[in-house]
Amino acid sequence: MKKDKLILLLLAVGLVLWISGVATKLFISSEMLSGKNFAFAPPASLSSERILYSLIAKSTIMYILGFVLTLLFSILFIKEKKYTLKKEGWLLISILILIVFLPVELFTIWIDLKFIQLEFSQNVDINELRKLFVHRVHALVGAPYMALMGYSTIIIFTIFKPLKKIN
Repeated sequence: MKKDKLILLLLAVGLVLWISGVATKLFISSEMLSGKNFAFAPPASLSSERILYSLIAKSTIMYILGFVLTLLFSILFIKEKKYTLKKEGWLLISILILIVFLPVELFTIWIDLKFIQLEFSQNVDINELRKLFVHRVHALVGAPYMALMGYSTIIIFTIFKPLKKIN
């Protein structure tokens, strides 16, 4: 029983890191985007743009760590609890949402890792950071934002547990 609670606690920690990393990153990124089509509009000074890129890189590290922890401990939790997916429709839908958006997350994490590597390298090229930032924002059009809505659905399903068969 204690193993279940530890896994659930670590899953919650990963989820909080992941969601807070995404929220922080979106909030900071919005400072450099304007309009309904997410047009790139860099700040007036180069130093403030560099600070924003540094903050984005740090929040991205938190996001990636949280995503990996959430994915790992979700798998461990499902394996440990041995749910019958036929009776737990809410869990089946949640797993499917995670699986469907996994390629989206992996692709954007790959772009984010290049961004982090460039940000923390000795010779930082602001133009390359801009290119990666714009590429990340426009990557897969709106799929990362749809994934975020899907993850919100998982949270709602976990709380209310719809589609659950009662004996």
